[in-house]
Amino acid sequence: MFSTLRPFFSWIAITALSLILILTNQNPQGELLRGRFADFIITIAYPVTIPIKGFQVWRQNKELHATLAEMSIELAANLEYKLENSMLRELIGFKASSDLDLISAEVIGISSDPGIKGFTINKGRKDGIVADSPVISLKGIVGLIHRLGDSSCLVQLLSDPNLGIAGRLRRSREDGIVHSSSKGLLKFDGVPVSSSVAIGDTVLSSGLGGFFPPGIIIGYVTEFEPDANGWLWQISLVPCVEYGQLEDVFIVREAENDR
Repeated sequence: MFSTLRPFFSWIAITALSLILILTNQNPQGELLRGRFADFIITIAYPVTIPIKGFQVWRQNKELHATLAEMSIELAANLEYKLENSMLRELIGFKASSDLDLISAEVIGISSDPGIKGFTINKGRKDGIVADSPVISLKGIVGLIHRLGDSSCLVQLLSDPNLGIAGRLRRSREDGIVHSSSKGLLKFDGVPVSSSVAIGDTVLSSGLGGFFPPGIIIGYVTEFEPDANGWLWQISLVPCVEYGQLEDVFIVREAENDR
């Protein structure tokens, strides 16, 4: 390879010496040549600097994105921590202020039984829970204990078509039965058209039937109209509880049911 390039060594040396002499010459022609040579070098070097600068910007953006991701994770963790603390204080306050004998539990999964609409909680027989115990939340009635295990149990939700509970209109004190309805709503049956009903009326548990203590919120009236015979109201309720968003619930102890 060196033998191939040897004829060009003399030309390269002469060219380099000429450039040195031209660039070090102080006359006007030398100044002009130095300026043009500098422009030539910049023209050649500029395209090379673009990828370098682009890589530097890309690396800075990557570092910035990583920093923002870390900050977002930290912020989300702080918000979740504050939310959990707030919910815990609320749960403790609810249990302390309630006259009911309550066992707190966490929702740990949805029902695997296709015939039951419900979820599983992390408390069971060894915690003093018995079948058919009422399950409530901070906002109101959730459902009943359907099936027991030693350390977990299945809760049947009020939104299950097979479950119905005795209810009462808070304002008119009229009794009826609450069942599941379509589109995530409930229906309140058995109220005569002679009774006063209004949109927004609250329906509570009446205590009849022996399952739920009286006075716990079930839902709110969203619409009503006479049935086909004109004797009873067809009343729709929106549940007070969003069943799919529950994380914590309370089970009313058996002793409370016997009062």
